[in-house]
Amino acid sequence: MKFHSKWIKDEFNSNMKLSENILELDDQKMDFMYNLDSLSSKISIIKDMLNRQILNLYERFNHLALQYNQILEKLMISNEENNIQYSTLLLSELYNIRDACKSILVSKIILEEMINKFDILDDSKKLTQNLSILFSIICIINSILRPKVCEFNESIKIISKISKDLLVDVGHLGGNVINFMESNIEVKKLVYVANENAEKRIKNQLKSLNNIINLP
Repeated sequence: MKFHSKWIKDEFNSNMKLSENILELDDQKMDFMYNLDSLSSKISIIKDMLNRQILNLYERFNHLALQYNQILEKLMISNEENNIQYSTLLLSELYNIRDACKSILVSKIILEEMINKFDILDDSKKLTQNLSILFSIICIINSILRPKVCEFNESIKIISKISKDLLVDVGHLGGNVINFMESNIEVKKLVYVANENAEKRIKNQLKSLNNIINLP
């Protein structure tokens, strides 16, 4: 006489479900590895775009720094001539340039950090996380730059679109959930550190306006 245990049947069903899940995960991993060369090429394109963006930001910063020094000389002369109205105008321009320079430096520092995150490509979960960080941080960079240096709007939008499309592809192929709540924690850290470092660099590279003029 044969006895069929309910527990054995439940265990058998559980093992079947577990095996199906493992097969599904293996299929997702195989899909990801199969498409890894194509994904690597797309990541390389994004890294190249980020590097070009960093170079453009660097060139723009140098241009503004030169402009800052030129206006600063005019301000000192105007201050000696006691031309308060003109000095006030020049001072306003200088503060605007300082703000633009800080926005550029914050963006540049963040993008430099992001490039280093794409050295490891064979971990689909990590790649998905880094792409979600990139997409979020690009949106923030756009909001930082747009009010001060709007000439970068289009290039930033292109990077945003490409990173979003690739994020969806990688998340789908690797079977990973795109979790912006987790990525936003890393984004906040990146922005905080970038702000701190940018402020230090501004103080080192642009002469302070304190004690240069005494306006009423």
